[in-house]
Amino acid sequence: PKMTSELEMYLQDLGYKRTRLLEKNKQLQLMIEVNDGKLPRDYLENIQNEELEDNPEEVSRLKRQADNLMTRIQDVTGKLDLIKDDFQLNKDFGAIEEWEQNKPGYEIQILQFENRTQTLEKSQRTNTEKHARIVADFKHKIAAIQN
Repeated sequence: PKMTSELEMYLQDLGYKRTRLLEKNKQLQLMIEVNDGKLPRDYLENIQNEELEDNPEEVSRLKRQADNLMTRIQDVTGKLDLIKDDFQLNKDFGAIEEWEQNKPGYEIQILQFENRTQTLEKSQRTNTEKHARIVADFKHKIAAIQN
């Protein structure tokens, strides 16, 4: 089958782009070697600008996609604002007020429980020391009887 002139031009264009990309690849490899694995910022910006100039359809498609995404973000942000406003309006102020009124009582209960815990710990230490003295006394008596 014969190739149309349009197809031939397209293939030539692809061949040209391939050659150009291979050349850019060689340049990049050389620059990476020369710069200890890093590329200069201006060179990267140059490459990016060339890509934008070479692909206007892709740039326009991406801009449309970005606009669509921005619209969706604005819609969702608007919905979140409405939900936030609705939440503020429907807040259970009675429960908040009840909590604020009962909070001092809860704090007192916590302090009472902490004091009770400290008293029990002290009592436990005292009993442990008492039993340790009794055990030591019995050991002393047993040792005295055995000698």
